[in-house]
Amino acid sequence: YPVCFSEDAKKLYIVSGFNTQALKTMECYDVAANSWSMMPSELPIERYSVATCVLQNSMYMMGGTDGNSTLQDVRRYGMEDGVWSTMTNMRVARYGHSAIVLGDFIYALGGCNVDDDVLSTVERYDAPSNTWADAAPMRTARAFFAACVLNGCIYVMRGCDINFNKLSSAERYDPATNTWSEIASMSTSRRVDGAVLGG
Repeated sequence: YPVCFSEDAKKLYIVSGFNTQALKTMECYDVAANSWSMMPSELPIERYSVATCVLQNSMYMMGGTDGNSTLQDVRRYGMEDGVWSTMTNMRVARYGHSAIVLGDFIYALGGCNVDDDVLSTVERYDAPSNTWADAAPMRTARAFFAACVLNGCIYVMRGCDINFNKLSSAERYDPATNTWSEIASMSTSRRVDGAVLGG
């Protein structure tokens, strides 16, 4: 999802999206001032259905679609200097995927490829070396799903499957063993939802 918080939780960023066409703008919400502002640093290209996350006070935006092509590129936005940088492309072009930070790595999960096939594949980005490597694929191919981190594991849930049917299933990734395991399914199936941790 194209929503990110700064690591100090003082600002919220909304990037890209779709109105009547794909967007390349970025807006910022200042929590203390309770105000929104349009950021001067536009995205390099219009896109939507992107994945974003924050690692080491930089926002990473990856993949998505411009309405004609599925994108593979990765861009980093420095929250201190306001500059976009081009990073190493993902191994697979994706849209409708999720991006999660776990430890010192970024994981890009699932989504759809250039042929609109729903993916189970997962790749892991190492920021210091600016490289991607394959991680174990999810047990179920899914796109437009929720993902979060809890107790050192990645959890994914719902979304849509290879036939674009809505899912109720969920699974957990353990980075220590590089394995996925199924967990209890949810009571309803749906796509394009979010997950938030609670106490």
